Amino acid sequence: MKRSLAALLAVFASVSAQAGSFGGPPFSNGSPLVTGVDGSYQASARALNVTGIFRFQYSGGAQTSTSTRNNWIFFVNGQIQRGSVVANINSSKVDGILDSVSGLSSTNSSGSISLPIVLLNANNSSSGSFKGKMSGNGDFSGSGQLTPSAALTNQLIGIATNAFGFNVTTATYTNSAGSISNTPFKFKGVRTSTTVTSTN
Repeated sequence: MKRSLAALLAVFASVSAQAGSFGGPPFSNGSPLVTGVDGSYQASARALNVTGIFRFQYSGGAQTSTSTRNNWIFFVNGQIQRGSVVANINSSKVDGILDSVSGLSSTNSSGSISLPIVLLNANNSSSGSFKGKMSGNGDFSGSGQLTPSAALTNQLIGIATNAFGFNVTTATYTNSAGSISNTPFKFKGVRTSTTVTSTN
């Protein structure tokens, strides 16, 4: 009886050790996905009088810097709100910031800045945050909130070149405070691709 019990315990220990190794490196480094976190993600947000979309992109285990792949746009009570997204995937959790658009720039095909450009240092009408959970299939869901921005004085900067070198023009203006109220929302999203596009 003792030998049978010892043999059974040895088999159980062996199976447990092998089960702990399933999944490989993605599971040992905190990724909830078998293929790692790289790829493109997109979610839709809903609430009363609110429809929105936000997306973000990961490459090499970190979020990419491509602004057109990390952005959000919401339709709130008839108003368009937009900005950039900063997101973090940690184990089975996803958290992020919906930032106001703080600047616009123009780049050429090599990624360097093309002149003339206009940089608009402005706050949008709102910003916010979101948090949720991600499954092993790459789908995620949770909740978030948009908050109206306060009135701020902003600077408009124009940069161009002329015969004497650079020409910089500046002007200031004050925008009004955001008119939306604090807006909670729910979201659901998926990983739309495991490949990463560096442009557009």
